[in-house]
Amino acid sequence: MLKNSKIFSKKNIVIIIFLTMFFVLDRYFKFLSINLEEDFYLLKDVLKFTFYPNKFISFSIPFSGVILNLLIFFLIVIVFLNIVYLAKKEIKIEIFFWLAIFLGAVSNFIDRIRFSFVVDYIEFFGLSVFNLADVMIVVGCFFVILLNFKRNKKSN
Repeated sequence: MLKNSKIFSKKNIVIIIFLTMFFVLDRYFKFLSINLEEDFYLLKDVLKFTFYPNKFISFSIPFSGVILNLLIFFLIVIVFLNIVYLAKKEIKIEIFFWLAIFLGAVSNFIDRIRFSFVVDYIEFFGLSVFNLADVMIVVGCFFVILLNFKRNKKSN
């Protein structure tokens, strides 16, 4: 079924490896951040590498605990099932954005289970702190929404 799918072409495998690299880099940067002795700037006064234990959800909305973990797990399963569905339909481009969302969510979920917080490590202008997993989720969501707007516009 999926074995002979065009989803597993050489070009698509490269994209999957690229997304997996971001997942691995995020996990590595989280490890470095936890063991960081002193913050340092990546880009003068703009980006700082730091350690920030984020106990809440996006934008520091105060929601945490077992219910949040169950909700996140349920959403991760739904995203995974959507990826399988899109792979069966051979809708290539959208799969990669959903895969970015999936890998980002899994990386942050690992933190929630392991530490009861998400490890954030990139501070932007002292305003917000985030990680590569957050970037994967936001970029993936942006393009999924964009693709759906385009699809809806074509069907109207």
